[in-house]
Amino acid sequence: MVNEEQAISKKHKILAFTLILLTFVMGTSEFVIVGLLTEVSTSIGISIATAGTLVSGFAIAYAIGTPLVTGLVSRFPK
Repeated sequence: MVNEEQAISKKHKILAFTLILLTFVMGTSEFVIVGLLTEVSTSIGISIATAGTLVSGFAIAYAIGTPLVTGLVSRFPK
């Protein structure tokens, strides 16, 4: 019984680490694209301001949508 509790604890640690890593990666994705904003805007033929607005829109949609989708999906059985 102790081994099962240790296995669950280890599994939870792995899941928590994965969640933290994914949150970090998704949270920093806007910073990566901002560094390439000039190249992106030139390649798709829009102004830098418009490209920046698109990045801001993505960040806002991500910040608002993630908790909502998580709440909706958490109701379904795993």
